[in-house]
Amino acid sequence: MFIRRLGRANAGTPACTCLHSCPLYCCICLDCSMPSQDKERLVFSNKRVAGTSSTDLAGYKIGDVVEGTVQSMRPYGAFLDLGNGTVGLLHVSQISHDRIVSVDKILREGDRLKVMVLSMDQQRGRVTLSTKKLEPTPGDMLRSPQLVYEKAEEMAEAFRKRVDAAEMNARAQNEMGAASPFDAAF
Repeated sequence: MFIRRLGRANAGTPACTCLHSCPLYCCICLDCSMPSQDKERLVFSNKRVAGTSSTDLAGYKIGDVVEGTVQSMRPYGAFLDLGNGTVGLLHVSQISHDRIVSVDKILREGDRLKVMVLSMDQQRGRVTLSTKKLEPTPGDMLRSPQLVYEKAEEMAEAFRKRVDAAEMNARAQNEMGAASPFDAAF
């Protein structure tokens, strides 16, 4: 990031040190996109400059159990800081098998949780998390979260085995030439 004074650039002199050489001085130079022709506005993204990329998520795999701290709460879930600049979403539907009316009645900002990585979108820098998949029996996250955390590795290993078995089964069916019902339609 570059600190710049506000104002317009002199004619022919790029004001910004970013790749696009935008014609405006920015207070903090973010990654800027050139003005949209139809909307006549600049788009700034601090996330791209900060370097949220696939390398940030390279240390995680689907099925990994990680610890995170609840950073913020929303009606649809909680955002957890996983360390090294990675933030993941624990959606309300992935907290427990039991119905949850309000996330803030179960979790609080600053809570430390063990969660499992469900999916990753490396282009957008997003990680989807779950405690539901770590529950030994449905609803344990609401009744006994400590039990869920103690059995997290064991439950994650069982989850990974189920995923591996499903992948092997799909590969075997594919190799045998088993046609899916959708193949006939196309």
